[in-house]
Amino acid sequence: MKITTQMYILTFFSFLTFATFSQDGRYKNVAEAIANAEEVTELWVSSDADSIPETIRACKNLESIRFNNLKPTFDIQRAILNLSALPNLKEVHFWNFKHSEPPSNLKNLSQVNHIEFYNSPSIKLDKYFETLRSMPKLDMLTLRDMNLTSIPLAIVKLKNLKYLNLDNNDQLILPETFNTLAKLKIEELNLSSAKFNTVPTEITQLKHLKTLTLEMIQGKFNNKESYTTLSNLKKLECLNLQGNFFKAFDPSIALLKKLKRIEVDGNCLNEDEFEKLKGYLPNTEIQNEMPC
Repeated sequence: MKITTQMYILTFFSFLTFATFSQDGRYKNVAEAIANAEEVTELWVSSDADSIPETIRACKNLESIRFNNLKPTFDIQRAILNLSALPNLKEVHFWNFKHSEPPSNLKNLSQVNHIEFYNSPSIKLDKYFETLRSMPKLDMLTLRDMNLTSIPLAIVKLKNLKYLNLDNNDQLILPETFNTLAKLKIEELNLSSAKFNTVPTEITQLKHLKTLTLEMIQGKFNNKESYTTLSNLKKLECLNLQGNFFKAFDPSIALLKKLKRIEVDGNCLNEDEFEKLKGYLPNTEIQNEMPC
C-alpha cells in the first residue's frame, strides 16, 4: 500500500462524491449503511453519530471504517464491541481523534490489519502501541499529520509491522527514528513531507525495506551522498520520488541499479532529462505520467 499525491487527489474527489450520496459500497450515514447491510464495504462515522449499534453486525462485508471528529459523548467502547464481530473488517481509521487513552477493548479488533491515526496529536501513542501489540494481524500502521518529533519506543512491540506511513510529520528526527525502526522488519516506509537535505545513513539499518516513499520533501536530497546511502538498502525495489521538483537527477542515481520501479511524477523533467534518467537506470521501470 502506498500513499501518493495522486491518491490524495482521488481521495479528495471521492470525499465530495461520498458526502452527497453512497456508491460502490461506501456510506457516510450509519443508519443508511445498516439499511443496506449487504452492500456496505466502507463506512465513515462523523460527529453526528452517538455510537455504532449492534445492528452493524449485519454488515458482514464491511472492510473499512473511518471515525472522523467524533463528539465527546460518542461511545467508542460500544462501537468497537460491535465492530469486533465483523469478520471482514480490515481497516480502522481515526481522524481528529481526541481519546488520549486507548479504548480498553481496542485489542478486540483482532481481525484488523491496518490502523490509521490522522491529525490526532493529543493521543498517547506509547499506550496505544501497548494495546495494538495484542492485535495479531496488524501489519500496517499510518501516523499522518501527528506532529511527531520521535516515535515512541513501544512501537517495537508491534512485531508484525511491515508497513509504516509517517507522512507529514516534518519535525520528525530521522536518525533517531531509524534507530528505533531498525528493531522491526519494516518493508514499506512513507516519509513524505519530511525535512532533510541528505538521506540519513541510519536508514541503512532497515534491512528489510523494499519500498520507500520520499514525496514532497522540504529539502534537497538529490545528491551523491543520498543515492550512495540508498544503494546500501539491499532489498530496495521501489522508490517514490514524486513531487520534489528536481528538474534533473544527479547522475549518481545510477547507483540504484537494483531498483525495479521508480516514480518521478512532479519533478518537472524535460525530455532530455527524462532520457538521461532512463540511461542512468536502464533496467528500472520509470513512472512519469504527470511530468509537472
